[in-house]
Amino acid sequence: MSFDGRGKIIFACFEKEQVMSRKWLTAVCIAVLISLFSGGTALADQDPPDWEIAFDPAPYMPGDYYLIAAVEEFNNELFLIAGDPSWFRFIDPEIITAGQIFHSPDGVIWEPASELGFGLPPVEDPYCGTNYYDFSLDMEVFNGSLYATAVDSCYALSGLILRMNKMGVWEPVLFSTDLFEPWGDPAAPYIAQLHKLTVYNEMLYVNVDYSDPETGFPASAVLRSSTGDPGTWEEVAIFPGWYSPGSFHVFQGALYINSITNLQLPDWMELPEQIWRTFDGVNWEVVVPNGFGNSIYDSMGGFADYKGYLYVGATTYEVGPNQLDPGGQIWRSSDGTNWELVMAGGFGNPENIKVDGLLVYQGDLCAYTLNPYEGGSLFCSKDAQTWLPASEPGWGNPSYYTTHLSSSQVVFKDDLYLGMFSSQGTLVKLDHP
Repeated sequence: MSFDGRGKIIFACFEKEQVMSRKWLTAVCIAVLISLFSGGTALADQDPPDWEIAFDPAPYMPGDYYLIAAVEEFNNELFLIAGDPSWFRFIDPEIITAGQIFHSPDGVIWEPASELGFGLPPVEDPYCGTNYYDFSLDMEVFNGSLYATAVDSCYALSGLILRMNKMGVWEPVLFSTDLFEPWGDPAAPYIAQLHKLTVYNEMLYVNVDYSDPETGFPASAVLRSSTGDPGTWEEVAIFPGWYSPGSFHVFQGALYINSITNLQLPDWMELPEQIWRTFDGVNWEVVVPNGFGNSIYDSMGGFADYKGYLYVGATTYEVGPNQLDPGGQIWRSSDGTNWELVMAGGFGNPENIKVDGLLVYQGDLCAYTLNPYEGGSLFCSKDAQTWLPASEPGWGNPSYYTTHLSSSQVVFKDDLYLGMFSSQGTLVKLDHP
């Protein structure tokens, strides 16, 4: 696999979320991260508003680097998961990296809702040392309970879904090793990690990256359960060649899923990304097979639906045969099968290399970018044609690269909160006048 440019490598470190060779990924991330670390009214009707830090997990994190990639409202409280992935261990190989869950009744006063590592014991790994579950990629409310994926970025621990019981204690309900076995070098096993959650037709779904033990090549799968309980999960889809599954979204009665990275097997070259959908959860059809016709698409972002259209973000890192300008893009469809381009060129800045996702807030459609150079930004529109900035670059901090896919954005008590995917990520809140 090749990566052209520093922004593309950043994406590999911060967005692919899985490792076929942990030593390879760590070496790449070290080189890039060192260079980086050295160095009320509708939003579409006003100048860029200010943003304030609503929560900084720094006092709780065992290391100096952390991010927030999962935020959710549950029982009139705001929950988030702060992560300290092993990607950051290059600064000090001896530090402990672990994730932790927090909650707040008002978005101001915060308390831990779990111990470090989500209250689960670590393992001693020959490559990562003392290894905890160190971050999460999503949370979801289902049947009156809050669920969360727990990820080990070192891939030494099984991917996991946690559920908070009535006593406020988090309990495991699914280990990926229940369905997918480790493979490869025993000193560096590849253990499937669980990514995104969603609810569709009264069932809970999760996607997972794994490796086919017979071929050794990557794939992604979708699992579901009618109760969320242990022992009730079944596999309902497999996507060969997907190095990482992306976001879910329900639109016009169908469940959609896209890919973050798709690979040509067996030469491991990146292919255009895909979007699939299902109307029953079992039978899936591809609706975007080839990255909207561009051979160099490397990733897709999160979805949103707005005024009868399904929108999705996309990435272009370089000029391609069907691409006039590098930079993030937005595509939309009224039926899920016929798509049109509504924004290209990263909102006029090619360093906005990806539209990482979209959301709807106060009647506006808003899109957030991934920018590893000056920080991501939020842009809002009333018609998906005219876009106005709703934040300064980096939300005022150039290390805030983006807010991740469709899992770290929430409207809580009418306020918009975004979790920052960064080297020192916080939860930021829109500062209303």
